[in-house]
Amino acid sequence: MSRRREAGAGYDPGMAKARGVRRRCSEVAGGALLALLVVAVGTAPAGAVGSGPPGPQPSGPQPSGPRPPPPTTGPPPTTQPPTTVPVATTPPSSAAGDPPATHTAAEELAVDLARKAALLDALGGLSRATDFGLSQVVGSLGLVTTSDHQQLLAALTAADTATTAAASTLSADGVTISPEGALAVAPLSVADQAAAAGGTTISVSPMDYVFGLDDLVNRDGRPPTPPRNPVVPATLAAALTLLVATFGGTATTTTTVPAATAPSASTTPGWILPVIIAVVVVGLVIGALLVTRRRRTPPRPGVDPTAVTAVAGPSAPTVASNVHELLDVSRRMALVGDEDVPRAIAREAMGLVRARTAAVVLRRGGELTVGYEGEPDLLRPERLGEGVIGRVADTGQPSLQVSATEPGVRNLPVALVAVPLVVAGTVSAVLVLIREETQPFSAGERDLLVALAPVAAATMHSAAQSAATREESLSDPLTGVGNRRRLESELPGLLARDGAVPTAVVMLDLDHFKAVNDTHGHPAGDAVLRATAGVIGETVRPGDRVYRYGGEEFILVLPATTAAEAGPVAERVRAAVEAAVVDIGGADPLRVTASLGLAFASADSPAGTDAGEVVRRADEALYRAKAGGRNQVAVAGD
Repeated sequence: MSRRREAGAGYDPGMAKARGVRRRCSEVAGGALLALLVVAVGTAPAGAVGSGPPGPQPSGPQPSGPRPPPPTTGPPPTTQPPTTVPVATTPPSSAAGDPPATHTAAEELAVDLARKAALLDALGGLSRATDFGLSQVVGSLGLVTTSDHQQLLAALTAADTATTAAASTLSADGVTISPEGALAVAPLSVADQAAAAGGTTISVSPMDYVFGLDDLVNRDGRPPTPPRNPVVPATLAAALTLLVATFGGTATTTTTVPAATAPSASTTPGWILPVIIAVVVVGLVIGALLVTRRRRTPPRPGVDPTAVTAVAGPSAPTVASNVHELLDVSRRMALVGDEDVPRAIAREAMGLVRARTAAVVLRRGGELTVGYEGEPDLLRPERLGEGVIGRVADTGQPSLQVSATEPGVRNLPVALVAVPLVVAGTVSAVLVLIREETQPFSAGERDLLVALAPVAAATMHSAAQSAATREESLSDPLTGVGNRRRLESELPGLLARDGAVPTAVVMLDLDHFKAVNDTHGHPAGDAVLRATAGVIGETVRPGDRVYRYGGEEFILVLPATTAAEAGPVAERVRAAVEAAVVDIGGADPLRVTASLGLAFASADSPAGTDAGEVVRRADEALYRAKAGGRNQVAVAGD
């Protein structure tokens, strides 16, 4: 049985992984050093290294004083001014006469991905709230050497292309990249390119880049066997530093060297450069080993090395120990319907941090309203802006406390934590978690909710945009009332909801509307339609609904309305349209009239609760009103 198994509960997978990293670094360093020594022997001048018999040595005492220069044959070398020539930085083992360095496609992809992440970080395209140590990993690699915005963008485009090509090569080798790695190496979308250029956060999380780099360095890009161990940024940075130093410098650079027509005896010996590179490589490896040893010092028994702070309770969750849960949360949130977003945010937050209940407070135009509360009457809507919740909404800074005086919360005292949800630099909501005052929230729990906040905020923003788009598609752009599509989507539900209670449907058509367009032009006709929609909206009762059915036709839906109630409403609308004066910008304002058809839907009516049938019956009544002389109300069945 191995020593690992004999150790039993004392075996630490993190320590084993660290030893594997150190062993790998040692092997790479040894191979690199051996190859460099071979290069040094092959390129050293005769007599510089003991590779052959010594030449004849003068016997007897040697004269003192300066040694005369060696004799030369032929004319002295002609010296020319220095010239700048391109020099491609290649691996030390790729020197002339030696085979090229061998490395995996995953390691090449890791270097390309690190360069892409470093450029995104320099442009401000990566989230700072959930960095997951990415800045520490790529910041020390020296992959970004300019601050010029245009040069950074050009370099990002090249790095994105290189990453995509390297990922294709890895895929062609039959390697299935981890989901996080696939997100990181995928080509940047047009939206993400624009976001990076503008210095705003892209859609891919820094967590995906950290996990993708970790998978490429340690598992050839493949996903880990669950559960995923926390990534130590210093260890990952050390491994990437070695890869970059070994074969990551593939860009062509320029250097100034003296040109000569013939070799000179005073030229620097060819073995100096390989030896210098060998020393640098060995130094990098030793530094990586020291960092790994320091980061992986065995913890004291019973101490969690990933804990941020202790809390009085059964557990102290942290970002490092919950990264996979955060990734699952982001995937689930993407599937949430628009109406359920606040409730889903509260549910996911309580899945990460233990709490008695949770709430989401929305911020609209400076006003705070309750978007969701897990318990009835949990919050005081009229006082949300006076305490911690209002302060978090105003400052954008999270807060945790035990309070017996929080004005926006009922049933005090409580322990609470409040975290802002920020969209486009503005606090759009505040996430609030509450539990017993004897169990205060820890800083680690607060940080975990801060890590959740960008995902929740993005989901809320997407839902708001979707709702706005849907509302626009269901509204008539000219009059602002619902359009025919909204009528067809809402009327069946209204009829089914009311059941046996009658629902009145009124179809209204403006009389001689074609003459308005022909005489005064279509702008005048548009003004008449807008005015008519306004008059109808002001005349009907609260709860009644108005739709533009098409052209000059409108439909009014009067829920839970008997025949005795619907007739007066329809007549009131007809009279209001007739009395309205429409200003069309000319000398004489316009007046119009309307004809209306009224039908009813209920379980006992001839139309039943079929939406199409009740609209058809209202249309028939409308034609009866027009045939009877216009500017009147006709009821279906009369």
